[in-house]
Amino acid sequence: MHAIWFVVLAILLVGVVLLAVGLVELRRRLPALRAAGTALRQRRGQLMLVAERTGTLDLELAAARSRLAEVRDELPLAGRHRS
Repeated sequence: MHAIWFVVLAILLVGVVLLAVGLVELRRRLPALRAAGTALRQRRGQLMLVAERTGTLDLELAAARSRLAEVRDELPLAGRHRS
């Protein structure tokens, strides 16, 4: 057998060993990964509620600014404050 085949076989063997070690490590961490995924889904739901509330507040703020502009336009010129 040529020396190159020993190198190729050694590389393949190291790759298979590393793959097996990675799979064992993944299996060991699987419960923690599942728990983290569940927590992430719960957080995503909470963040969606916050985003919806923020959108509502943005609309309310836009309405308040519009009303302020209307009221400001109704003020007499002498009563306006300079900003």
